[in-house]
Amino acid sequence: MEQNNPTLKSDLFGHQIVLTNQSSKEQLKNYFKVILRLSKSGEKFPVDLDDVWALAYNRKDGAIKALRTENFYEGSDFAASQNGKVVSINELSNGVRSEIKISVSCMEYLIARKKRFVFDVYRIVFHKVANSLTPSYQIEDPIERAEAWIEEQKARMALERKNANAEKLIAEQAPKVEYYDKVLQSESTMTTTQLAMSLGMTANRLNRRLCDAKIQYRQSGMYILYAPYSSWNIASVRTYPFTKSDGSMGTNRYLVWNERGCQFVTMLHSNNFDVKKTRNEISPEFWLRMLRPQCLPSAGK
Repeated sequence: MEQNNPTLKSDLFGHQIVLTNQSSKEQLKNYFKVILRLSKSGEKFPVDLDDVWALAYNRKDGAIKALRTENFYEGSDFAASQNGKVVSINELSNGVRSEIKISVSCMEYLIARKKRFVFDVYRIVFHKVANSLTPSYQIEDPIERAEAWIEEQKARMALERKNANAEKLIAEQAPKVEYYDKVLQSESTMTTTQLAMSLGMTANRLNRRLCDAKIQYRQSGMYILYAPYSSWNIASVRTYPFTKSDGSMGTNRYLVWNERGCQFVTMLHSNNFDVKKTRNEISPEFWLRMLRPQCLPSAGK
């Protein structure tokens, strides 16, 4: 494996580009422009390490060591091959022709940021040209003007697709929103016993599963919801009077579940009381109704 070649050459798009640690600003800019075009074409690893290592390292193996030790990831930041076969960077053999290709972001942190002069040129090309807000018709360079126009058209088309998708989503969600408005805002409730029966289990078992899932806990003879469920407006407390053995009146308090709560517990039951899985499955509209039910405007206001 070559380790000490101070002058590296690339023949990209028909242009011979020579990079050394004395490369001029214009040479660097031309090279980075070529890489920018390659990256825009969808090339995942557009940079050949042989083209750029000498800009920041005295030896090629110094750059390879950095790839291995500085939080770069094989397959994501770079890929290695030998004799045309993809291999792990740790499997490269000395004396055998090898190729290491790296991504643009890898080049930035592996090479460009090591030298202020190189990074300044890199930023001019990738940060100012690639992300320029200058309208295409104001750019003099014909290639940069064409690239800017293409990006403008891509942005316009993406916005049109986004708006179309938003309209489609609104139409698709309309029945669901109507359902949540009519059903989940209902004031009807079920006791835990009634809810348990609908799920084919006893109230004692349902209460235990809800306690184990950290949905509720028992205190002073009644079940109370943990936070944040206590703020979701999925259950409320009812009080009923009773006559004591000595003839005096007493009261008991118990938890009842509204339509939101019944649906939430039903989803928990179907997921074997896996809270994380259930919370991930709840639709955005359902979350909205649970988290801010009291914030919705009342009729006539």
